[in-house]
Amino acid sequence: MKTKTWGCIVITILLISIALVFFFAFYIGTSGGPDAKTSEEYTISTIKTTNDVVHKPVSVERQVYDTLVKFGISPAGACGILANAKAESNLSPNNLENFYNRKFAISDVEYTNLADKGEIDFVHDAAGYGLWQFTYYSFKQVLFDMARTNGTSVSDVRTQVETLIEILKTPEFSKLFRFLKETNSPENAAKEFMLVFERPANQSESAIATRVVFATEFYKIFN
Repeated sequence: MKTKTWGCIVITILLISIALVFFFAFYIGTSGGPDAKTSEEYTISTIKTTNDVVHKPVSVERQVYDTLVKFGISPAGACGILANAKAESNLSPNNLENFYNRKFAISDVEYTNLADKGEIDFVHDAAGYGLWQFTYYSFKQVLFDMARTNGTSVSDVRTQVETLIEILKTPEFSKLFRFLKETNSPENAAKEFMLVFERPANQSESAIATRVVFATEFYKIFN
C-alpha cells in the first residue's frame, strides 16, 4: 500500500514538472519572457529620441576650415584663408560684388539662381562672386564646372573650397599652395593669401592688419 502511494506521488510530481517545463517554454518562446515588453519599449523610445534630435547646422567657417584641412592646408593656413573670406564676402558664399548688385539691379540670390540655370554669362561678366570673390574668367570657369560636376549650386561652400584648391594647384599659385600647407602662422597666411591670391585694390597696412586680426581670431576658435 505504501509503495503504491509513493509511486503515485512520484508520478504526480513528474507530471507537474513536465507541465511547468512546457508552460515556461511556451511563455518564453512566444513573448520573450517578462522583460520582452520592457525591451521593446526601450528600443522604440530610443528611436524616437534619436529622430527628435535637432542638429545645429554647420557654420560656413567650420565647413571651410574642415575642408581646407582635409585638402592638406595647415590649421594656420586655413585660418589665413578664412580671414580673407571674411574680408572679401563676410563669409557669404552667394555674395555678388556690391558694384554688380547695383549695375545689374539684382540680388545675390537672384544672381546665383540665374548662374545655376546658365541664364547669365557667369564666367565672363567680370563680377566678383563667392567667399573669395572669384573674378577672373578662368577662376569662375573652374567654379562653374566644379558645380556642374558636383551637382551643386555655384554658391555651395564645399564646391567653392574645391575650386580654390584647384586654382592653388596651378603653377601660378603653387608656391603659395605649398606655403599654406606648411605655415604655422595664421597672420602670415592671411597676409600672403591677400597679396598673392586676392590682390585687392586696397593693399595698405591697415587692410592687411584687418585680415591678420581675423586670422588670429579664427585660429583661437579652431585651435
